[in-house]
Amino acid sequence: AEKLLANATHSRNNHRHGNSTLRRACLINTYGCTEIAADVTAFEVSDRNSLKELVTSGSSPLVPIGTPISNTEVFVVDPETLNLMGDGELGEIFVSGENLAHGYLRDPDLTKKSFIQLQVPSDTHDAKSSHPRTVRAFRTGDFGYFVRQRTLEEGTEPDFQIRRQGMKEEGERVLMYVGRRDFSVKIRGQRVDLLELEAHCRAHEGVSDV
Repeated sequence: AEKLLANATHSRNNHRHGNSTLRRACLINTYGCTEIAADVTAFEVSDRNSLKELVTSGSSPLVPIGTPISNTEVFVVDPETLNLMGDGELGEIFVSGENLAHGYLRDPDLTKKSFIQLQVPSDTHDAKSSHPRTVRAFRTGDFGYFVRQRTLEEGTEPDFQIRRQGMKEEGERVLMYVGRRDFSVKIRGQRVDLLELEAHCRAHEGVSDV
């Protein structure tokens, strides 16, 4: 049996609860929306003990939504400047690739606002040394950030297994989804996502509900 969670702020506590109920089930956390032809990222987890120290930002209570599928690119972008954000930096999720819709029927204004020309480096893993290129991208209105898959020490037993094909190396980036742009606020110039804050509160052992 499998559990398929699409576009969800799925927490580690929820995952542990699901595993205790459906012991043979495998979690596949995915992300997508109608404008990008359904799911465009996936992260499959086999839980042995817990999801503690899942990625380098091990303090996050959220489960990653993974890496892009074939012929798809995902970027985390500053929604105001349209500059790419670095690892661990919160920004808006943009998607580019062959699966993008042409636009919204009879709504050219919304199409122009949502499907934009985005300038990105030729090599997104080495932005400083590559030449820029322009891609057509859909701005999802969702917020997230990239983290590096945790490099396990030799001989240690991992708490999880990433079984999705295509993971090139232990340092490959995976995408974390934290919520809609509507739930993002700025406090003293710093962007704070209220859904991520709620998830951290729920993860505390002394909190039963938020």
